[in-house]
Amino acid sequence: MRLVSATVKNYRIHRDTTVEFDSCRTVIGGPNESGKSTFVEAVHRGLFLKSRVTGDLRNEMLSLTSQGVPQAEVLFEMDGKRYRITKEFNGPRGTTTLTQIGGYTLSGEEAELKMAELLGAGLVSGKASRDRLISQWVHLWVWQGRGMEDPTEDAQSQNENLIRRLQEVGGAVAKQSERDSRVAEHFANRANEIFTAKGQPRKGSELYNAQEGLRKTEETLREARERFESLKKTREEYTAALQILERAEEDLKGLTRQLEEATSRQKELERLRQKEQLRLTELQSAEKELKGLEEAENRIKELSAKIKALTHSLEPKREQKEQLEALLADARKRREEAEARYQKAIETTRQCRAEQDLAAALRSLFEKQARLGELKSRWEKIEGLQGEKAALEQRLAGLPQVAKPFLKKLRKIEGELKSTQAALDAMAAELEVVRSPEKVRVDHKVLSAGESVRLTEVAQVEIGDGVELKIHPGGGEELQKRREDKRKLENSLQKMLGDKSLASLEEAEAALVEREGLESEVKEKESAIAALDPQNTRSQMEEAEKEVAASQGEVERRSKQLENPAIATTLEEAEALLDHARRRVEEAESEERGLKRAFDAARKEEGDCEEKLDGLVKELTKDERELVGCEAALKQLVEQCGDGDQRSKALSESRVKVAGLRDQLEKIREEIERLNPEALEGDLQRLTRACDEKGKAIQEAKGTIVACGAILKSSGDQDPKARLEEAGAAFEFAQKRFKRVELRSMAISMVSELFRQKQKELSTSLSQPLADRITDYLRRIFPNAQAQVEMDGTQLGGIKLVRTDQGGGSAFSFDGLSGGTKEQMAAAVRLAIAELLAEEHGGSLPVVFDDAFVNTDPDRVEAVQRMLDLAAERGLQVIVLTSNPSDYASLGAKEVPFTRAV
Repeated sequence: MRLVSATVKNYRIHRDTTVEFDSCRTVIGGPNESGKSTFVEAVHRGLFLKSRVTGDLRNEMLSLTSQGVPQAEVLFEMDGKRYRITKEFNGPRGTTTLTQIGGYTLSGEEAELKMAELLGAGLVSGKASRDRLISQWVHLWVWQGRGMEDPTEDAQSQNENLIRRLQEVGGAVAKQSERDSRVAEHFANRANEIFTAKGQPRKGSELYNAQEGLRKTEETLREARERFESLKKTREEYTAALQILERAEEDLKGLTRQLEEATSRQKELERLRQKEQLRLTELQSAEKELKGLEEAENRIKELSAKIKALTHSLEPKREQKEQLEALLADARKRREEAEARYQKAIETTRQCRAEQDLAAALRSLFEKQARLGELKSRWEKIEGLQGEKAALEQRLAGLPQVAKPFLKKLRKIEGELKSTQAALDAMAAELEVVRSPEKVRVDHKVLSAGESVRLTEVAQVEIGDGVELKIHPGGGEELQKRREDKRKLENSLQKMLGDKSLASLEEAEAALVEREGLESEVKEKESAIAALDPQNTRSQMEEAEKEVAASQGEVERRSKQLENPAIATTLEEAEALLDHARRRVEEAESEERGLKRAFDAARKEEGDCEEKLDGLVKELTKDERELVGCEAALKQLVEQCGDGDQRSKALSESRVKVAGLRDQLEKIREEIERLNPEALEGDLQRLTRACDEKGKAIQEAKGTIVACGAILKSSGDQDPKARLEEAGAAFEFAQKRFKRVELRSMAISMVSELFRQKQKELSTSLSQPLADRITDYLRRIFPNAQAQVEMDGTQLGGIKLVRTDQGGGSAFSFDGLSGGTKEQMAAAVRLAIAELLAEEHGGSLPVVFDDAFVNTDPDRVEAVQRMLDLAAERGLQVIVLTSNPSDYASLGAKEVPFTRAV
């Protein structure tokens, strides 16, 4: 099957869009939101969705730009024949027409059933679910956003057809005999009885019991060995503890004597350090007192010098202050005069702007009134066209409902009726009265000489009063069949004419001609009305009326702001008034700017004077405050420390006291140094720690002696060595039994595994043709790639990718691949499946990729095109939808640009 072309009308954003497909390669390109995905969705529904669908699926197809019924028309070819399927999705009134070009035409349910037969898939109907619809040909149709999904799940719907094709391509597949199956099942059951799924012995099995017996005897042997070794070690520890106790008690006596001597020296050291601390405290107090006296003397000298300097610097600053105050008064007066002139200019400018705003509002009012007049004229024209359209529709409603398909069927019946009548005439007998002295009656109708009658049925002939004849026309059963065909055709013809209240075919043809003419005129009126855009015109007219009212209110408000406003009566007067007002505003603004510059200069001059005066006042205030502070501080220091002689005497006495305390402290520190305090402290810690450790060693040795003695006494009279030998013998017996059972169990497992491997080889031979085709496509992207196809019985399982150039030839499952590689792997699988299934669809199938390579690197897209090109060479029809058509320039495909939906 190949798609030839498709037309979508009134479908969401598409008003009327047609695409002619290339028989091999087509790229539909365009930016996002241009309608690419929507178009192929409509094509898919044209193939698989019944036209009378209702619910959300039908509602989401409704046009966003027109009121028409959503339509999809698809032209496709299969087995050398072309078909056109046309669907109008109009809920319960939806229609379906299937035409074989140059052959039959089907409609309604008959057409839907034929489409299902051609496509080999059931059609979706009723209030269908989206998932069920998308699942139709999902192995060929890569919907947007699903390019990275595992394609083997999508292929499950085609599993039966795929397996049949794999068997045909790969030849007769070897099968297990019934006996092989029974043997394989037996060993599999036996292995399952012995081992779990993880290969561990199953609980309750002979192998499990043997393993448990081995484990228990091993545990008994371990416990006996540990018991023997433990008692042996206890005896050795008891002997060693007696020796340690004797040595530790002797060492502790010597360490105690050394510790007593070090403690005596420590007490003398502590006494000297207390004395050192007392003298150090006295020295620090004396030094602090001396430092305070020296700092006070220096501070008195500094304050005296500073008071003298500040007194000399204050007088010139006071004179400068008086001069700056006079300059500030003059600058303030000039600023006030400039400000008054500037404010007057601002008021003049404001008045001119108000006049300009009024003139602009008048001009806007006249313009909007003119626009409103144009819209009202257009609306009157729309109403006239709508009236004419209504009259035509009323005439159209009175005509019989005759359409071309109805007329075509009517003509076909009449033609068949004429053919049947001709056949009847050929079989009928003709009776002619040449001459007769008696009256001749045929079925009670009198015939005169020279008259004749054609007989198609049995007729009774009377000649005079004494002769009666029956004439049977020739033809036998065929004649009867023809008469019955004629009766049915006449009934059908009359019923069709009667349903439409028609008398004849000629009247139906006339009604159709008249109907088509009226419909054409209605469409012309509708086009004329649509060109005038009534809805937008109406809204624009209402908006224009609001704008006129708003402009009138604006003019009234602007007029009230002026004492004697100038009012215009026409657009030209308003524009002249606006030009005059603009010139006045420019002149007023120019004068205002000049006065503002003068005002700014005067204000700056005043500000400069204020700034200088403020700076000087702050400086003067600061110096005066500093002078007062220095004088107060000096007075306070003199009161505290006395006059010069008193301060000199106190300084001399303090210095003598500090020198004496320093000499006493030095002598005490010499005595401390002779006791070597650092070594003494270390000796005390070392000897104390050594005594403690010896004490602990003595206690531990005594504890060990008691504990080991108790263990040796409680061991009883049983020989631990004999128990160890008995446990060893039991372990050897259990070990031999386990190995014997294990060997038999492993043999059963190996036989079961052998049967499983052989069954796997059969599945591999079945899946190999598919794996080979996938590999062909993958090697267009990955030269060293190979595909592996897993089969679960006769079900398609997982797909794995093997690359000898990466990972040492490891097989990667689909879920373990990167996003871009998933897209490429999925595409290769879909193309391979489509290639196998194409044989049942006339040798070709369309494969649609809707933005299926968004995660593929730009450099890799070039390789993807080699894969798509190979598919086209092998007979598939490749259709790619992309927002970057330039990426597929080297595919050599027919490009269909989508700029926007139409």
